[in-house]
Amino acid sequence: MAANSFTSNFKMNKYLLFFTRLIALILIFLAIDFLIGKVMNHFYFSETSGPDYSITYTINSSKDEVLMMGSSRCSHHYVPSIMEKTLGKTAFNTGADGQGILFNDAVLKCVLKRYTPKCIILDITDRDFIYSQSSYEKLSVLLPYYAEHKQELESTIDLISPYEKIKLVSKTYPYNSKFISMILGNKSNPSTQNKGYVPLIGSMPNDIEVTIVQQENIDSIKVNAYKNFISTLKSSSVKLVVVVSPYYQKSSSETIKIASRIAGEMNVEFWDYSSDENYFHKKELFKDHIHLNAQGSEMFTQMLANRVKTVIN
Repeated sequence: MAANSFTSNFKMNKYLLFFTRLIALILIFLAIDFLIGKVMNHFYFSETSGPDYSITYTINSSKDEVLMMGSSRCSHHYVPSIMEKTLGKTAFNTGADGQGILFNDAVLKCVLKRYTPKCIILDITDRDFIYSQSSYEKLSVLLPYYAEHKQELESTIDLISPYEKIKLVSKTYPYNSKFISMILGNKSNPSTQNKGYVPLIGSMPNDIEVTIVQQENIDSIKVNAYKNFISTLKSSSVKLVVVVSPYYQKSSSETIKIASRIAGEMNVEFWDYSSDENYFHKKELFKDHIHLNAQGSEMFTQMLANRVKTVIN
């Protein structure tokens, strides 16, 4: 009997020791994760240039009267200095490579939490409403901002995966794959930012082949985000201009047709330059078939600024 009691107590103590060590290990892991996360948070939010800095500035600091929002076509096509000179208003280019309407709708909510711009120019691409799993995965760039903007970003973060908020228990998780960009963003000269604009130097080669993708699987979530983007600005009395900037060749995209129709129904400006003859098949104005080079972007921005001026005045 005593032997059985001894054996039972030994097993109990063994299990208790195991769970005590396990809990201690978990606490140590969480402490290390917390400390490393704090360090990464510091360096991330101290960046002075690069794409991460542009997002941080837009969400946390911008007070500019005119914001240009969109994908890489936005960051390469709109020159804030030209906008400012023509409009007499401060401007910033918030364009983010690889992002679309889901990202911009989320960022807009964060911006409007702080202040109300005078005008927003939304650049729509011919693929903005097409379903793509990678477009949801790319929303992870918003993870570093979730802690401070939970209410604004929660619904967008949920689109990445249903487990995303569980993963965010880790303080290092939001900065996964950010190590190199944090180093570059802290070393670069802030003066190279051009207020978010990234000029592309050079022109298209003569032998380039352009592939046209015919099939489009329209994503209703993205279409609804576009509608929400418009209605949010209308309720905030912010002037919105939706723009399809130039392409090297004409596009008959279903996305552009849907975006134009919705803009008309919601009574907002929609300017389609996707087939503009001033840019059509002019290699000297393009870096590649979807991006204007510096010469093309300056030409386009000046033309657009003149038109925006008549609208916002």
